[in-house]
Amino acid sequence: TRFEGFARVLRQGSVFQLQPGKDLTVLSEAPGCDQSRPNSTGDDDMTTVSFSWLPNEDSDIAKRLAAQIGSKSVVENVLRIIAPDAKWAEPAATTVSGSMTFASLNSTSMASASRAKQQGPVLDECYLVLCTTEELRLAAYLILAPTPRAALGSGVVRPATPFRRLRLLSGDVRRGEEGAFKYTLQDLSSRPTSAEACARDELQSLQIAVSTGDWGFITLL
Repeated sequence: TRFEGFARVLRQGSVFQLQPGKDLTVLSEAPGCDQSRPNSTGDDDMTTVSFSWLPNEDSDIAKRLAAQIGSKSVVENVLRIIAPDAKWAEPAATTVSGSMTFASLNSTSMASASRAKQQGPVLDECYLVLCTTEELRLAAYLILAPTPRAALGSGVVRPATPFRRLRLLSGDVRRGEEGAFKYTLQDLSSRPTSAEACARDELQSLQIAVSTGDWGFITLL
């Protein structure tokens, strides 16, 4: 359904809110609401789900933002540019010692995961709802798997790539710009622990952005 990806990452605790002067807050369904199971009427535009997950915002804004969170189409549009032959596959997660460890990053579970289905480029994902007094934006952090060197034909060779961090920053949701994203792609020197860790590495810069409303320099990080 339209909100399937949103329900999945919300259930995993991968959706956060950042406000000026505050730490990241995990967003979840309100007590008494079952947002992990959206009810579909058969028409994506008529999909019904509780949108009380986003404090102090009306349901229309929450619905439009939820449609972007965990959306395959948003990430696939970027992947068509940076990795045209890559295909999305849902991140496979297992719980180890109370923490979320993604199977594709775990050597013991990688073999069984690959037998189940071919692993796509997205290994982990994390979403931040960035709030200022004037704006509401979405930042997405995604860990992409390394890719081997490959011959693409006609003498064109795609070089191998390391683990990479893809960051997406939306326009102002309150102005209807939730579907307009800027992105940055960064090579990582080692295997990352999680997409959330990548977001927390930039928390100081993100906090400056939500405090000042100046987003320009974030796209350069």
